Amino acid sequence: RTGLDRFTSSLLRNLALSDQVYILTRILPSLISHIAGGWVLGDLVCYIEGLVFLPPVLVSMALVLTLSCVKVVVCIFPLRTSGFFDSKVFRRGLVAFIWFQAILPLAMAAITHQKVVVNHEIETICEMDVNRSSPVGYAIINVVLNVQMWIPTLCVVPCNLILWLVAKRYTRTHSLSNKKAVATTLAISLL
Repeated sequence: RTGLDRFTSSLLRNLALSDQVYILTRILPSLISHIAGGWVLGDLVCYIEGLVFLPPVLVSMALVLTLSCVKVVVCIFPLRTSGFFDSKVFRRGLVAFIWFQAILPLAMAAITHQKVVVNHEIETICEMDVNRSSPVGYAIINVVLNVQMWIPTLCVVPCNLILWLVAKRYTRTHSLSNKKAVATTLAISLL
C-alpha cells in the first residue's frame, strides 16, 4: 500500500477543513470590508466572525503539533506503534478532542459575558472585546488561550528537531549527505 496512512490523512483533512473555515470566517469578510473601506457586512456577520475566527487557528496549531508528535513517536518506536494510530476510534476521538478544545474558548467567552465589536483601529476586522471588568473571566480566558497557543508553538520545534536528528543519524549510518538528511526528515514528516 502506498500513500499516506489513515491517521495522517485524517489529520490533514481536518487541517484543510480548519483552513477553509478560517478563510470563510476571517479572510473573506476582512477582504470585502477592506475593499469597501470599512465594515459593511452588518452586526450579525461581525458577531459570527468575532466568535468563529479563533477555533480554526487553534485546531490548525493542535493538528500540526499532533502530526509532529506522532511522527517522532513512530520514528523512535516504529514496531510498537504499528497499527495503533490507524484505529478508527483513536483517530475520531483525537480529532473530536482537538475540535472541542478549540471551541472551549467560545463557551468560556459566553460564560464570562465577552462582547464582539468592530476594532476601531482596523475597521475591517471584528474581534472579541475582552471584558476586563470581570477579572475572573478575563483571567480564565487568558490562561486557556495562552495554554492553547503556547503549548503547540513550544512543542512543534523540539519535535521537528528530534525528527531531524533521527534523520541525521539514519543518514550517517547509511553514509548519506547532509542534504539527504533534510530530504529524509521531509519524507518522514510527510509519511
